[in-house]
Amino acid sequence: MLQKYIQNNLENLQFNFLTIIISLMIAPLFAGIFGKYLYFSQKYSEFTVGTITFLGVSKNADYMIMIGFAVGFVLTFVLSNKVLNRLEEHEKDKFNALALYSMIPATIWIGSLFFTKELSLDLLILSSTLLVLLLLVYIFVTKQSDEIFLYSIIGTFFILLSVMGLHVFFNRYFAQSSQWLLSFQNPYLSIKFFKYFSVIFILNVLIYCKFFDYKKNILLISQIFIPLIFMMLIPSSFLKDGAAIQIYPIDKNLYLFVGVLIFISYIFYTRRFFNNGLKIWDSMPTFNAIAILFLLKSAITNIPSVSADDYHFGEFLLPYWSLIEFHSLPFVDLVPARGLINYMDGFLANLFFDLKASYFHYIYNFLLLFYVAILFYIVRVYFGFIVAFFVTLLFPNWNLGVSGIDIFNTVLLLILFFEFLSKNYKRFLLWSLVIVTVSILS
Repeated sequence: MLQKYIQNNLENLQFNFLTIIISLMIAPLFAGIFGKYLYFSQKYSEFTVGTITFLGVSKNADYMIMIGFAVGFVLTFVLSNKVLNRLEEHEKDKFNALALYSMIPATIWIGSLFFTKELSLDLLILSSTLLVLLLLVYIFVTKQSDEIFLYSIIGTFFILLSVMGLHVFFNRYFAQSSQWLLSFQNPYLSIKFFKYFSVIFILNVLIYCKFFDYKKNILLISQIFIPLIFMMLIPSSFLKDGAAIQIYPIDKNLYLFVGVLIFISYIFYTRRFFNNGLKIWDSMPTFNAIAILFLLKSAITNIPSVSADDYHFGEFLLPYWSLIEFHSLPFVDLVPARGLINYMDGFLANLFFDLKASYFHYIYNFLLLFYVAILFYIVRVYFGFIVAFFVTLLFPNWNLGVSGIDIFNTVLLLILFFEFLSKNYKRFLLWSLVIVTVSILS
């Protein structure tokens, strides 16, 4: 049947680069499915050579993978051509753009092969899944296919992140792992993730098809639990003999700080419902974006300990301790090694916990949140949401070869460059003064 269809429609098939790439990326999904679910032991001995002959290992899995790849490639190629032949020229451009965006995870995977020894195919599978969903939307949804696909994809990610926020809430409030929720503790994606993703995506498509006029509000509703991610600032409990034990002496200031963060987040979140002129990316409040970036970059809760590196650890322990115990003023009685930034760890450890050296390591998350918020907000004002999100996400975490002052200066120099090109010399001089002040004091 497939051969007959190709023969009758050969003149309509477009052998362009993009359709071939789409087919090549989706074909491995079919290969994996065929190899896993269509496996059966062969009933006869085949003429093979090597060890496999003596062990009597079945070659059926290899055959199924090859057949699955071939079937997947041809089927995808035919379907993608069917979709393209139905679209107008301007609609084809949108389809091609969405296909290219869907390939970004696979591109990142290819690039990571040069820098890591890991052989995980998760990012490749994610791109393949996105392309399959893209084709399904364009096949079954005839109107506003591009917008419905885009809103459904973004909405699906928001829902999964909201579930993660709910997971954090149960973990911190009830001090349990809440395994019934979707957990992202594994650094790699899993097949279960793709099942959740696909099911939620299909439900989103159905919802957006029926209530497309309310698309902005639906997208906002899918973010409802994202602000709860800020509860990750509260150290998680440790399990001992089946009971949860909190080994950090948490001060009420920490609960107040986290509560204020969540409260402000929901204020900004609620205000978005009354702004009808928002673009799709502007529908995410700033605090929600900061919460997601914090989730992706934060460190786990470690057992309190004192660093064996007395030299560098002392740079952060000594300044604030000297200020509290001996009233040693910065730059007068004691010159901090890196500037006022050396006082931050001690100040936060004293504010949220007990001022002990073993609690300094957990302060990393608070400083990380501070740098993420500053970096994201400033870059977003000048360059927009997308640029700000990926710049913040891809920027190295502070103290991993890049310290906090380096992050500030990099962002400020970027702003100086922008103001100079815009010929806004007053703001250029103002930001220059800020850079000099921050560099001297920090």
